[in-house]
Amino acid sequence: MLRDILEKCEKVGFEIDGSSSATIASSLLKYEGNNELKRTVVQMLTYLLMKSMQLALYFCVGSLKNRADYAHYALSVPFYTHFTSPIRRYPDIMVHRFLSAALGYSPAPGLTVKEVETIASHCNDRKLIAKTVSEASDDMFFGVFIKECGPLTERAVVIQVLDASFDVLVMKYGVVKRVYTSID
Repeated sequence: MLRDILEKCEKVGFEIDGSSSATIASSLLKYEGNNELKRTVVQMLTYLLMKSMQLALYFCVGSLKNRADYAHYALSVPFYTHFTSPIRRYPDIMVHRFLSAALGYSPAPGLTVKEVETIASHCNDRKLIAKTVSEASDDMFFGVFIKECGPLTERAVVIQVLDASFDVLVMKYGVVKRVYTSID
């Protein structure tokens, strides 16, 4: 998806180096400026590029053949693991257990690659569900905000045109909303 956005950007005159998140950030600096149009362009490009990036996934190192797959694109690092407090999330508990075993503080968890793949897949499913629920909650509360405030008139940028609608990025709120048109 990122490649598609980069190609579309290039077709309309925005050259962005997508080889790493650092080069994307550097490319976007070319379009920054002190006027409203330039700020709008950078905000729109940033939104489109962020939305097109793949969500980070949990995986079992033993199941990947290519070491390049261990990299974290957004952080521009070749090897990466993620964990926080072991009381927070199950993936964090798993990483703590494996690190503890690797450092000789505890015995290995005794799981097969297949079992770890299954756990990682389940954690990815739960993470995606949580993200979806969070986005739905944001949409719901934005709707409540609009209902309380009444109709809003704000600047927006069209980011996608469909048959009977178009999507706009509402600059002030950083949200994308679909506008429906009637064809008579």
